[in-house]
Amino acid sequence: MNINIQKISEGIHEVSEEISAEELRLPHSVKTVGNIKVNAIVDKFEDSFRIKVNVKTELVEQCDKCLEEFDSQFDENGEQIYQVGRGEYEDDDIEVLPDNTKEIELNELINEVFLINRPIQNTCKEDCKGLCPDCGKNLNQTTCNCKNERIDPRLEKLKSLIK
Repeated sequence: MNINIQKISEGIHEVSEEISAEELRLPHSVKTVGNIKVNAIVDKFEDSFRIKVNVKTELVEQCDKCLEEFDSQFDENGEQIYQVGRGEYEDDDIEVLPDNTKEIELNELINEVFLINRPIQNTCKEDCKGLCPDCGKNLNQTTCNCKNERIDPRLEKLKSLIK
């Protein structure tokens, strides 16, 4: 997604676009259902642009406990300040662009929103039971007769204290 900054006047402007996952070159671990809706708010002041993006889509995730696929809604925000040329604002958080910049590409910012805001552990539901460590059955769908008495060998001697 590119924003043409040549004709933007000072103030706040809104740009919306639907983009495919292929166009954004998202990591293969991010699977979307349909296009990604991006709403960008551009605030221009002097030679600087503060851009806030909202990214919405439906994702196909794999549960880390039971390995089943499930759909989840993704609706997250990101923000970046861009400055054309060297100016009075010097900060590591500000991305400095060359003086002759005509467009700002937002694909990297949108990718960052996906990477930062996805959960560390994906679960299909809060109380997912996962897979049986012995037989591998999905415990959300069925029960098994396995005895899950796995004890860490280092703690085996503590079992004798329970009797």
